[in-house]
Amino acid sequence: MKKSKILSLMLIPVAVLSAGCQDKQDPAEEENVPEEPVIIAPDTISFDWQHPYEEILKKFMDSEKYVPENEDSSDFSMFDICDINSDGVPELIISPDTDSLTKCKIYTFHGVSASETGELGTNGHIRYLADIGLLHDEYKSESMTMGKYVSYQGDELLPIMTYTDNTAAAASGSAIIHEINGESVTLPEYDKAIAQYDNEPYIYIGRKYSFSSRSLDYAVYCSESWRIVMNENQKSQCRDKLEEIFYDENTSKNTAFELCDLNGDDVPELIVSSGVSSEDSCRIFYFTNENILTELNGSYGSGGILSFDIEQNVFYSDINDETVFWSLKGNNFSASEYQSSGSIMEIGRKYLLNSANLAYMFTIEPKENEFSENTEVENG
Repeated sequence: MKKSKILSLMLIPVAVLSAGCQDKQDPAEEENVPEEPVIIAPDTISFDWQHPYEEILKKFMDSEKYVPENEDSSDFSMFDICDINSDGVPELIISPDTDSLTKCKIYTFHGVSASETGELGTNGHIRYLADIGLLHDEYKSESMTMGKYVSYQGDELLPIMTYTDNTAAAASGSAIIHEINGESVTLPEYDKAIAQYDNEPYIYIGRKYSFSSRSLDYAVYCSESWRIVMNENQKSQCRDKLEEIFYDENTSKNTAFELCDLNGDDVPELIVSSGVSSEDSCRIFYFTNENILTELNGSYGSGGILSFDIEQNVFYSDINDETVFWSLKGNNFSASEYQSSGSIMEIGRKYLLNSANLAYMFTIEPKENEFSENTEVENG
C-alpha cells in the first residue's frame, strides 16, 4: 500500500517539527479496503516532441549563451515547457538569464522536428495571458515604456497591440507621447486600451526549470503526462476540488494550479496557487492510502509559488527573510542537513484555474485517439 505521508517542517534555525497527515490503517479493516488502482509512471508516456526538445536543451547547455547556476546569484539560465497556442503540443521556452533586456527563445514542434519561432519577453521571462492566449513583452527605461501583446499563431508571433508612453519624461520637458499601434492617442484612450489587458489573469513562463539532468528529465519526460496517467477517480476528485475553489466568491482571478509528484511515488499532488501578490501562498492536496484527495494543513510558499528540489523531494520558500523547508518524503527529513541537488523547479502556477484547463487536465473519458501516434505508453 502507499505509505502514509509525513510533513516535516523547519524554520531556520528552529528545530524540526513533524506532523502525520494520515493515521495508519487498522489491519483488521484491510479486508474492506478497495483494491488499489494500478499506478502508471509518467515517464512511461512518450510524445514525439520529447527527444527534439531534449536535444535543443543539451545543445544550449554547450553554447556560449548558457549561464550555469551560481550560488551567489539568481542570474542563470532556466527553461520552461508550456502549450502557449493551445494546440495540444507544448512549446519549449529557454531563458538565457534575467538581464532586463533578455528575451526568451521559443521553440515549437511540427512533424518530426523542432525549430525556433522567435524571441519575446523581458528579464528572461514572458507574461502569459492564458485566458485570451496572448504573450506580453514590455521594456521600461527611466523615461519610456514600450510594449506589445502578441498572439502565437502557428509558427508566428503576431502583434495584436503595441504601445508607447513617455509620461515619465515630463519633468525633463520632453513632448509627451501616448501611442497605440503606432498612432497618437489621448491619455484616457491610452489608459483604456492598456486596461483591457492589465486586468487579465496571467502566469509567468520561461524560468520554471533549472538546467540539470534531473530537471531536464522531469520537464521533458514527466511534466506533461499527469493528465494521461491519472485514473478516473483521481481526475474526478481533483476537478471537483478545483471547481469548488473556482466558484468560491473569494477566489482570485489569478488562481492557478499544478500537478507535481512531491514525494517520488508516481502519484501527483495537487498544488493550488492563490495568486501572484507577495502575500499569496499555495495549498497542497494529496491522495491518501484510500485514494481520497485530502488537504495538508496550512499554506505554503509566498508569491503564490514554491521551489521544489526534484531530486531531494524537498519544497521550500523564502518567507519573512527566512527559508522554510518541507518534505513529504518521510519523517526523517532535516532541514539543517538539506543540501540542494541543483535540480530545481518552480511549482504552483502551471495552469490558470479556468474551465478550459479543467476540461483539458481532468477529462474523465479519454478523447478518441487520446493515445495517438504522437502519444505512446511504454510497456513496463
